[in-house]
Amino acid sequence: MKKMYTHLLSELFQKSYLLLLLIIIITYRTDIIGQINTEEERVAGDIKSLTEDALPTFEDVGWIYHYLTGYYSKWEAEENQNDLAEVGLKHQYGDTATWKGVKCWSTKTISTSKDSVIYGPDYRQDKIYNRSFFRYMIDGVVSYIPRFSMALDKKARIDPDEDVCIIKTLYRYKDKNTDKYHDTTFLARKLKIEDFDTSGNFKYIYFNIIPHLAMYRYHQEYILHQDENDIQNSQSPKNIVDWEAYTGIQFKIDWLRSDTLCTLYIDYIEVVDDYGWKDYIDSPHSRIEILKDYISDYMDWKYIPFLSSQIKLTSIDNYLPVTIIDSLFKSEGAPTLLPEVDEYQLITRSGSEIPDKWIRKENKDLIKTR
Repeated sequence: MKKMYTHLLSELFQKSYLLLLLIIIITYRTDIIGQINTEEERVAGDIKSLTEDALPTFEDVGWIYHYLTGYYSKWEAEENQNDLAEVGLKHQYGDTATWKGVKCWSTKTISTSKDSVIYGPDYRQDKIYNRSFFRYMIDGVVSYIPRFSMALDKKARIDPDEDVCIIKTLYRYKDKNTDKYHDTTFLARKLKIEDFDTSGNFKYIYFNIIPHLAMYRYHQEYILHQDENDIQNSQSPKNIVDWEAYTGIQFKIDWLRSDTLCTLYIDYIEVVDDYGWKDYIDSPHSRIEILKDYISDYMDWKYIPFLSSQIKLTSIDNYLPVTIIDSLFKSEGAPTLLPEVDEYQLITRSGSEIPDKWIRKENKDLIKTR
């Protein structure tokens, strides 16, 4: 009798456990479907409805989703934006040059210390990831890593400890309540002779040799609390304006030398998110092969409507990741991820306006050169 009761209790426990597990699965799946439906309503041009069998698991689309929702921009140093109110790199001093076969910007005409040899591009960045389906970030805040491709030509023996320049990452916004501009320095580093390649070759310069100190995140006061995020995912508090002219993120180089013993050559400045596109730019050729294999051998075309619905062009930094991934799909004979919109179309949102002139002209040329 005791054994029978024990068996019945064990069987009852198993059934209760299975029932509880079933309830959790149904609740979780309903939550996921609800998240997707919410996103569909927000974004113009999104897929209007997704059938249940078209909802993927992370294993189905994880690689693609990870890179598709990353951030990356590349800014050629020699491209001089003369309209200071527009997006792009600007220069107060220096001149174009060709060094080691590379067209770039240089300090060859400068013989005294100068601020703002290069500054810009002055545009709005996303503060939190637009990853609504697979929430695998702790807080969703984006960590950005900027890097400068630079070379130094020395005309004489110079003490390795002598100063060369200062690189900075600055953020400027306008307070809508007071109409005043505010500047914040996210990162700064003084570079010395010893920080450059000794043979005068181009080298990536980061803000710190320690990876987590070489990145920046937007402070909490610049991020709209996500529970209040009902303004088409603007990501910024209502009083902060960082998409108008003369606002947004800026990368800057100040020249420190008062002689002509060396010349700085700047090829380009890149900015990338740490948990998305960084893996791609660190080893682009291997990542391209991995992604192409994934697309051709593993991806199910039925998930393309889902992936299309997850594309949110809310910042300039979205464009290269989206168009590069889309080009990989098309190179493998897959349908485009952007079937009904121009590749460079902007989804305009409150609080995230992007200058259409830059998107249509400058970034389109950039994409073609990748």
